[in-house]
Amino acid sequence: PSTLTMGYEMKFEYRLGDAGWAEARISTPNQEACMTVSYLHDSLGELTNMLRSLIKNEQHEGSIVFMDEPGESTMYLRRIQARLFIEVRWYADWASWGIYPKDKYTIIFEDEVDFWEGCTQFKKPIDEIYDQIGCKEYKEKWIEHEFPESALLELRKIVPRALS
Repeated sequence: PSTLTMGYEMKFEYRLGDAGWAEARISTPNQEACMTVSYLHDSLGELTNMLRSLIKNEQHEGSIVFMDEPGESTMYLRRIQARLFIEVRWYADWASWGIYPKDKYTIIFEDEVDFWEGCTQFKKPIDEIYDQIGCKEYKEKWIEHEFPESALLELRKIVPRALS
């Protein structure tokens, strides 16, 4: 699409709320998408593992589910050389659980950024959660899922904190 930013700054936020809830927000100069995140899915773990896999070239594309109640957003990431293509789809119900058709969605965000800038921006809030509240408090807030500590520690070896 002609609306792609071609390398302008991207921001990604992931803020924990009350027990079992978070908000994720992705923005570029062209657009923004906000996603409500329920504890019913391990979105932070999925994101952390996806970043690790993309950076290590274990895979070139994948998705992260951000469940709402009802509905869900699914973020698709695709690495093509030095670019990261991002698309977020909104489903009126849980497509990832087979409750809603996978082909019935609205694209709420579509852009591309520099691969390393995108990875750095996605990693920032994961680092912040780990540094500010740690694994124990995360588990207390997130109920069903552990903090993705081992994947983050591996990411920290690949993506230096100086970049984030």
